[in-house]
Amino acid sequence: MNYFGKRLAVRALALAALSSSAVTASAEWGAVACGTWRDSSGTARVAIGSAVNFASEAAAIARAMQECSSRGRNCTATSFSAGCGFITVGSTSNAVRCVTGTSVQDTLNKCRKGGYSCKQPIGGCLR
Repeated sequence: MNYFGKRLAVRALALAALSSSAVTASAEWGAVACGTWRDSSGTARVAIGSAVNFASEAAAIARAMQECSSRGRNCTATSFSAGCGFITVGSTSNAVRCVTGTSVQDTLNKCRKGGYSCKQPIGGCLR
């Protein structure tokens, strides 16, 4: 697996870790989405999207996917039904990645590991 493929695998695991492991009776949902790809010159690109306080899981995922897809491609999403969910983009001179967390600071701390420069996280907390 090449470096870019490893980054995708790490992103998928991070998104999976953010999702709720059990279905709850919550009437509120959130979701985060991330997509990575290489442009025609081979430069790694990344796009993200988020949605919070939606009445259904499907609606939250659809919104996060819509935001991500409007900025990029190859988007995948994960949902949460309790607490908070944030996502950000990190980059170095030769790599990009998506990082998730349960707060803005948690997300930035995770993102900056390994010398990545990170954007302000997007997302939020359920009511």
